[in-house]
Amino acid sequence: MTKTEVADKEYENYLKTRNDYLAQQKEQIQEYARHLMLVSCGIFSISFIFIDKIITPPIKRKIFILIAWISFSAVILFVILSYLMSYKAFKKEIQFLDSKQKKDESKVRNYFNAFVMIFNVLSLILFIVGLVFLFLFAYNNL
Repeated sequence: MTKTEVADKEYENYLKTRNDYLAQQKEQIQEYARHLMLVSCGIFSISFIFIDKIITPPIKRKIFILIAWISFSAVILFVILSYLMSYKAFKKEIQFLDSKQKKDESKVRNYFNAFVMIFNVLSLILFIVGLVFLFLFAYNNL
């Protein structure tokens, strides 16, 4: 094998490994969003049952449960928006690859990736806020 062939083989291995990592990264972020949404919906539903079956009137600190519900609702909304932005980001990446393949040197910026990350971070923060206020509500009403 010549030096060029070895270098080409190493570069092919590099690209394959890099692409594998990117695929795994995309899969992980999708799983994260899926699980966050599932848990938020579940906690949201369980909180209604908690109020109906466990708490005896008068209910104290209703604002805590209201903040928790708003937080979990926002998590669901942001996860849905994240999926939408992710779809648009993939379309933009395909557009970028196509233009690169055609030797088009124009810059294609993918702002959708930033939106996906922002929505995912906001979802996590709001999920934690929702949990804190749900626990505060439960603590005050047991």
